[in-house]
Amino acid sequence: MKNLSFIYSLLVVFALLSCSKTKFQYDKKIYLSEPEITWFTFDDYDSVAVKGFTRCEALDVCKGALPGNVAKESGFDKSYLYYIYEASVEVKDNEESLASFRDYTNLGYSTREFENKGIGQVSVLKENGDKYLKTSTCLIHIFQEVGGEKQDIWYPCSPFDLEWSFFSIKNPL
Repeated sequence: MKNLSFIYSLLVVFALLSCSKTKFQYDKKIYLSEPEITWFTFDDYDSVAVKGFTRCEALDVCKGALPGNVAKESGFDKSYLYYIYEASVEVKDNEESLASFRDYTNLGYSTREFENKGIGQVSVLKENGDKYLKTSTCLIHIFQEVGGEKQDIWYPCSPFDLEWSFFSIKNPL
């Protein structure tokens, strides 16, 4: 009797394991690039325009519908295989005078939950002592419709088309 209950227990364990959430195996995709940085000098401040990114890294791969507000905004309402990427740019800021518009909406989303468009920022100190302002935004890369053809769609835009805006105050109060 004990042997029979042990066998039933094993069957239950195997049944539960087979119903667990499917994990996707994927190659960690990382793109590195040298962004185009242009400084415009004015009397009281500098304006900095950056096109592109420094690093664009896949954070996760997902299967299913896009997050609710993304599907609504984009019109992509089918089931997809897609990556969630974080694209970032680092701009040298040794004087700690750079800032950007946090609600600048011509980029991606501020978090990987895709609730609001915008950016995240953090100051980074490199080993050589230089200080950088790291700014990041989240993007979606649809690479296949479930059960369908391969695709290559970046939303809301390709990381190569990102345009970041910063300003640098020359004489802070």
